[in-house]
Amino acid sequence: ERRRGVLQAFEALDKRSPKTKQRVGELKELAAGLSSLLVQSLAVPMKQEWRRLVARFADEYEKEKRRLGAHDFDDLLFFTYRALSGTTPVQKAVRRRMQERFSHIFVDEYQDTSILQSRIMELLKRPDNLFMVGDVRQSIYRFRHAHPEIFLDALKRIKSCALRENYRSRPELLGLVNRVFEERFASDYAPLIPKRSFKLKKEYCLEWIGVPKDARQLDELRVVEARTLASRIRAMVDSGFEVEEGGVRRPARYRDFAI
Repeated sequence: ERRRGVLQAFEALDKRSPKTKQRVGELKELAAGLSSLLVQSLAVPMKQEWRRLVARFADEYEKEKRRLGAHDFDDLLFFTYRALSGTTPVQKAVRRRMQERFSHIFVDEYQDTSILQSRIMELLKRPDNLFMVGDVRQSIYRFRHAHPEIFLDALKRIKSCALRENYRSRPELLGLVNRVFEERFASDYAPLIPKRSFKLKKEYCLEWIGVPKDARQLDELRVVEARTLASRIRAMVDSGFEVEEGGVRRPARYRDFAI
């Protein structure tokens, strides 16, 4: 309330001379900065309590894993790295033995690699046996510590090629994807080339359903988008829209749709 009153007073003063306006602007910035510091100071006890709860949970979680003799996925990564990265004679022997064990190492979805996973690959590979596939635009696992920068950095150091030939999707769909992506990414996008032959269809194979972008918030627009899509799928199922399975056409069911 006090901050609001101060800002209102500033607004009233703001209507006066240019010099006064300048000073008022400086005071507004100062008030905003002090307000931010106040909020941060009020949040300190909450942050401390949150850290305490997380630390307590981590401790109990580790105890339970030891009791069960179990490891989670992150444990496997950490222990693997520890076993391969050491400098003792035993660790060096383990690393050499594992390097000799694999004739080739293939890594899929390389754009979702974490720093720890990348270091494990570097410890396992030989100079000429690491093959990676990925698309940096499809990186969606930052919450699992994925770093797309690892992929981009690797492109500068290794031989690479663009896999443009597509054997999965119809030419009409790839045409739309190419048009949208070429506008969005310009010269940084390699257009996809349809290579699979499909039977001609009587009905359309591509439908564009747009959601108007108005003054609503992004979360609200996502709800509208989801409801619009759900409504269209329900209408297709209710109308007897047909799909082909094993060369036989039948009415579509909800399990036929992928979002």
